[in-house]
Amino acid sequence: LEGWAPPHGPFHGPGRDQALAHEKAHEVEPTPQVPHKHPTSAPQVTPQVMILLRTAMREASAADLQSALHLKDRVHFLKNYLEPSLDKGLIERTIPDKPRSSKQRYRTTSAGRTVLANAEKETPS
Repeated sequence: LEGWAPPHGPFHGPGRDQALAHEKAHEVEPTPQVPHKHPTSAPQVTPQVMILLRTAMREASAADLQSALHLKDRVHFLKNYLEPSLDKGLIERTIPDKPRSSKQRYRTTSAGRTVLANAEKETPS
């Protein structure tokens, strides 16, 4: 059977029309996205990040922030809390040119203060 190649396409043969009809009947249309009733400009954050933002309202070292979250693992703290908060612009370094400085401190940015303010509005008193 030199030169023979199988037929192209997902269906070939006597049941082809039935298979195509079955496939057509079971196609799924994507659901359109429903807009939020109350869109927020500030990102949603975890309770731990809220603590971090409150603590950084006064300049704080990474160790102070980690301690406020009661976290023992520094790598976990840096990877899951400090770096994402920096990346999202919720906190900033006081010495941006020297990220590893022993005198480095962190403070809440205006975006971080907005997140805090929005969270306080949503929290029932």
